Amino acid sequence: MAWVVSVAGSLLIPMSGLAEDETLLKPGQSVTIRVAGVLSEEAAAINGPYAISDSGMIRLHLLDPITASGLTPSALSKHIEETYKRALLLTKPTIEIRTSNADPEKAHTVSVLGGVQSQSTVPLNPNWTILDAITECGGFSAWSDRNKVILIRNGERTIHDLSKTTAKENVLLKPGDTIIVRKRCELAAGSRTSG
Repeated sequence: MAWVVSVAGSLLIPMSGLAEDETLLKPGQSVTIRVAGVLSEEAAAINGPYAISDSGMIRLHLLDPITASGLTPSALSKHIEETYKRALLLTKPTIEIRTSNADPEKAHTVSVLGGVQSQSTVPLNPNWTILDAITECGGFSAWSDRNKVILIRNGERTIHDLSKTTAKENVLLKPGDTIIVRKRCELAAGSRTSG
């Protein structure tokens, strides 16, 4: 039986235990890392895209470089979770890793900006709506205006009221879409007139 070994973290994984849809990560590949079960500030510092270096390592917030090459995404997730726990930096993190080359349809992205927990460009999954992308970025912030969410598609802006979440307003996304969640303070400042 063959084993996948991470020397830095002493992680041993039997090759026969690989899921059929998982492949081993390699140098030069990009992964997107998302963490849940932690404060939003901690998640914002960790969430995002990472490139696996030529030496097979990735650098994460507050950690020494971690070996990623030769591991599956699920094995790397567990390794990162355990590394944060051992370093006493996070108590119960849940790490999700997506690879950039998993599925050509998922390789397309949408950008989510403004009043969300973690502004980001995220991979677009099939049948995703505006709310799905916002949820992927941690959901609405405390100061977001759900009544006037802007969708920019091919240079055209449309405004959607997501406070009611009807199918008409919560439209399906397309690759390259940009979602802007306005903040209530921006709306108040924009409506002021000088006297």
